[in-house]
Amino acid sequence: RHELYEINYSGSHEEIRRYALFGALGSGQYDRWKQFAETCMAEYDLDGWKAKDLVNTSGLSALP
Repeated sequence: RHELYEINYSGSHEEIRRYALFGALGSGQYDRWKQFAETCMAEYDLDGWKAKDLVNTSGLSALP
């Protein structure tokens, strides 16, 4: 039973992320995805959204 589990569900949560990283490095997509993540993070800071097309909802509430 343990061997069957290992065949079907191999890989820890760390290994899965390593596979994604190595796949991106091998395919040449790493720099593209890194730039995408940095672009997304640049639109937000500790005070909320910095991009003009995004809205901070901290002051909105459905409750009275």
